[in-house]
Amino acid sequence: MKKEPINNNIADNISSIAEIRILSAKKNPDHYPKGYHRHNCYQLVIVEKGYLEIMVNCLLQRIEKNTIVMLGNDLPHGSIVYSNDIKVTLIHIPYSSVSWCASIPDLELKFRFIKESSAGYLFTSEKSTKKIIGLSKKMLKSEGFGKVSFLFELLDILSNESDIKKIIYDTSSDIAITNLKHQSPIDRTFDYIYKHYTDTFTLDEIASYAGQNPTALCRAFKKRSGFAIFSFINRIRIEQACRLLLDYELSISQIAFVVGYNSFSHFSTQFQRIVNLSPTEYRQKKMIRKIN
Repeated sequence: MKKEPINNNIADNISSIAEIRILSAKKNPDHYPKGYHRHNCYQLVIVEKGYLEIMVNCLLQRIEKNTIVMLGNDLPHGSIVYSNDIKVTLIHIPYSSVSWCASIPDLELKFRFIKESSAGYLFTSEKSTKKIIGLSKKMLKSEGFGKVSFLFELLDILSNESDIKKIIYDTSSDIAITNLKHQSPIDRTFDYIYKHYTDTFTLDEIASYAGQNPTALCRAFKKRSGFAIFSFINRIRIEQACRLLLDYELSISQIAFVVGYNSFSHFSTQFQRIVNLSPTEYRQKKMIRKIN
């Protein structure tokens, strides 16, 4: 199936360090973002009221009140469902506003945090979200150095947040681990998983490739990724299945086999657990990939 191009380059129209918009489905439903798109800038989606369901790079994600999503440069996403009482603050940050951080040693880790939002971040701390909402309102009323100061205070809070998880882990991610130098056992584990996630293998085989004791490897991997090793593998497989369900006219059982499941029932169970929809229900949402 031919893929449609996605092009909604908001960054071309931003003439500030950041663009801030507060949107409400009640007050301005016609201006609420719709459709599957991406733009050449970083985006923060701050949910103040209600809830929002979005698709990020083919994976569905429900965003509750007092939650923040950070979407990386050029990461495809789109709204599917939102509550009638939804209120969100959108902040678009051009790459040029933060790229200079890469050349300053003291800011190297902070810039890495921003760059790795290519996989999407989800922040669930209510306390931090309220701080970010306050800062976004100050940014909206500020300009010049004041606006810059509030923006970097906001990013600093997010970069130090512990209640954070990445949204996307699949092999098409711009920051796929396979692009890194595999110096540590954890890096080698990621490398092995990304190369072999459709195969059948044991923990001992992964540990042997990584050069680490299986028990120690499981502990270290959970600390680094937030997932047990085989839970992570299931997530990778389901993310790839989501892509295939939307972009290719294969049967669901064929897709289950392609991504590494020998049992259709096991595939369906894992898909429902991760996506909160059956594979059939998910495929029916294909129309949201049409470009406005």
